[in-house]
Amino acid sequence: AAALTACGSNNEQQANNDLVVITCDDGVKNGAETDVDCGGDTCAACALTQACVASTDCASDTCTDSACACPDGYAADGESCADIDECQTGAATCAAEATCTNTPGGYTCACGAGYTGDGTTCADVDECADATDTCDDAAACTNTPGGFTCACDAGYIGDGMTCADVDECDTGEATCTAEATCTNTPGGYTCACGDGYEGDGMTCADVDECDTGAATCADDATCTNTDGGYTCACNGGFEGDGFTCTLTPSVYWITTGGSVWKRAIRGESAATELVTGLSGAFAIAADPVHGTIYYNQGGELVRADRDGANPSVVVTGIGSPSGITVDTVNSRLYWSDFSANGVYSAALDGAGPMSVLTGVDSATGLSVDATHGKLYVIQYNNTVLQSASLDGTGQATIIPNIGGQGVGVAVDAAGGKVYYSTRGANIYSADLDGSNAAALITGQGAAQGIALDLANRRIYWSNAATSEIRSARMDDGGDVQTFSESGGNGWMMAFMSAP
Repeated sequence: AAALTACGSNNEQQANNDLVVITCDDGVKNGAETDVDCGGDTCAACALTQACVASTDCASDTCTDSACACPDGYAADGESCADIDECQTGAATCAAEATCTNTPGGYTCACGAGYTGDGTTCADVDECADATDTCDDAAACTNTPGGFTCACDAGYIGDGMTCADVDECDTGEATCTAEATCTNTPGGYTCACGDGYEGDGMTCADVDECDTGAATCADDATCTNTDGGYTCACNGGFEGDGFTCTLTPSVYWITTGGSVWKRAIRGESAATELVTGLSGAFAIAADPVHGTIYYNQGGELVRADRDGANPSVVVTGIGSPSGITVDTVNSRLYWSDFSANGVYSAALDGAGPMSVLTGVDSATGLSVDATHGKLYVIQYNNTVLQSASLDGTGQATIIPNIGGQGVGVAVDAAGGKVYYSTRGANIYSADLDGSNAAALITGQGAAQGIALDLANRRIYWSNAATSEIRSARMDDGGDVQTFSESGGNGWMMAFMSAP
């Protein structure tokens, strides 16, 4: 057929000069019509319910069962089509976990947060397993339908998204025992038993350091366990903090009743009787270098520890021992023999005894001045004071008349003085050569043995008249004090300085 032209006012179209009558008012599109015939003079789209051949015939662009109808998703609203909201009508087939969104002529389904799928089917997302959660590192993640929860771990506080450490030591939540130290840690705490205790920190038991050997007390100290520790106290005769103990200088004396006594110059309230039952006891000496004492038992010389323990005889066969002294510089022992009128010497263990001085009438007290190489000896009956070299040479009388029965003698080499007693009321001092002899201390009844504390500048003596041991200042004889009861007729004396 020839090409069609637009409808004319006379409802005719002309094709190839042939006039074809086309009806435009029958309400349908009749093939060759160039537009839709809706029953009028003009070719316009058909309204709802009007007859149609194809969807293009209809204003709604939808021809259903030869009649113009609303497309899917729309419903007739008078002469027009209105969108249907399937989300509201329930026609939408979205999953329960999805969000329905109305669109022109339809709707969409989108799975909600925490779900995955096409909207009609949604599966839960495990954010904890996928590590897409936002929990704090110190929190536990728990998956829930469509989400997750966060809970701070024990030892932390917060909303799970942010967690802060709890200081249990500060809040009092820690269960450490009172004897333990609490230390806060991230998310917890530790308990450690303090020094002197053992256990897990929740329970701590005292450690007896004295029993376990952990105590560091000095050998000459007594260890006492305390709760959580221990104390160290120097034993009698020693002084210090208990961890370090040094020998306390002590005064020794021997009584004619056969006893050896000792009292430290500090820390002891009374004298201690170290040895008893001696016969013919007169002489005593101290060796601070080796911590030993020497005393006589009849005609024997005995060496013992400073506390009187472990006595052993070192020299025998002496007639009447009446004085002993120790040369700590040259490690020699000297003694006087009252009946033999002599002075003798040996090694400290008694080996190699030898005569040093002879013709010393009733020799009693002895003293060594190692600094000047001198030996001093006082005579009981002859009432003189003599000196000689340590080998016995150069024997000379330095004080010809001491004014009484000579008993005690002691030398202060550094001070240049010799001190002596005459079993009378006075104690004397003189220069080392015997000059300037004078009474230093008076009114003492019967002063016998003497001993010097050079460090503290004190002189000690036994007072037979009062059965006391007394002391005074060496330099001027002042500050006379009663040091101790003597325990009998105190004879010779010795001083044990700190080693």
